[in-house]
Amino acid sequence: MILLVTGIRELHNIIEARVQNRTQSLRALLEEHRQLEREMLDISDREQRRIGNDLHDGLAQHLTGTVLTGAVLLQKLEARDADEASDARKIVRLIEDAISLSRNVAKGLNPVELHDDALMYALREFS
Repeated sequence: MILLVTGIRELHNIIEARVQNRTQSLRALLEEHRQLEREMLDISDREQRRIGNDLHDGLAQHLTGTVLTGAVLLQKLEARDADEASDARKIVRLIEDAISLSRNVAKGLNPVELHDDALMYALREFS
């Protein structure tokens, strides 16, 4: 009977050690999963900000140049009292709308960064 109880205790200790070992392995896997998740979120955030910057620094700037060119054309057409001036005015207005849209999308993709003067920066952006 003593041998049986001793055997059961040894089996219990072996099983307990296996459970602890597997629990540690699962904890390590969970931590690795959490770390990978954090890295993925960080990469996603950086890519989102990059796209926002590209929109703001690329597309919005290109549209601004285009609207300025359109405004010059509009002035020339208005100076000649051309019928096409109203069409040019509509084009300029549409491009200005596109600039606003692209800037809004860029701001949504690249929100104000949190640093010491972030509140002042955000207030300037919205004014």
